[in-house]
Amino acid sequence: AQSGRRPLIVDAGANIGASSLYFAMTYPGSHVIAIEPESNNFALLSENMRGLPVQCVRAAVSSQPGRTQLVDPGLGY
Repeated sequence: AQSGRRPLIVDAGANIGASSLYFAMTYPGSHVIAIEPESNNFALLSENMRGLPVQCVRAAVSSQPGRTQLVDPGLGY
């Protein structure tokens, strides 16, 4: 960037990383953070982003601080 700062891209709900990969390839030099709370998706996300300039974080985005629990209602992934 002209200001000397590095652009930040946050992929909230990154799933397995398709959008994160797109952002990293389309905007080289940016800092991409991929946020995914579901453990199986996060494992695939981490594997898919290996070697790429993407920071993977297992978390969720909320309007309040704290912890949460994901529940599968049985409708699939």
